[in-house]
Amino acid sequence: KELSLIDNRIKIIEQDLCHKDLLGLYSCCDVLLSLHRSEGFGRIIAECIQLGLEIVTTNWGGNTDFCDPNITHLVSYKNKQITPGTYPYWPNQKWADPDLYQAADIFKQIYYGKRLNNNQNKRKKTIYNFSLEKCGMRYKERLDQISLKLSNN
Repeated sequence: KELSLIDNRIKIIEQDLCHKDLLGLYSCCDVLLSLHRSEGFGRIIAECIQLGLEIVTTNWGGNTDFCDPNITHLVSYKNKQITPGTYPYWPNQKWADPDLYQAADIFKQIYYGKRLNNNQNKRKKTIYNFSLEKCGMRYKERLDQISLKLSNN
C-alpha cells in the first residue's frame, strides 16, 4: 500500500465492483496475472481470455480445463504441502507454488512482443467451449449417460 502513495500508476480498489465495472477494469489491461496456489473454475481467467488479454497463470487447478497453451502463458509450479491450520481440510493436501522466475521471464517476453491471445479464431474456440449451447450439450450428454445406466439397472 505504501508504494501506491509514491507511484500514481498504482491504484488500489477496495470495494466490490459490479460485473460490468469488472469487465471495464479488465479491458483496460494488457495482461492478467493469476499466479495462484489453487484455482476453482477460474472465471476471471476465462473472462480475460474472451477479452483478448494476455494471460499469465499457474498451470494448476480448474483453469487447466480451458487454458490452452496456444492462448495462455502457463507457469510451472512445484507441489507444496499446505501449512497446518492455514486452510480448511489441510491435512495431506498440497497446492501449487508457482515459479516466479518463469513468470517474470514470460512478462519480459510479452513486453517484447510475444503475444498468444491475439488470434481471434483461437479465442472463438475457447468462447464456444463455454457457451450456453456447448455447456448445454455436455449436460445433455451426461444426463443421457446417467439415464441409460439407470435404465440398465
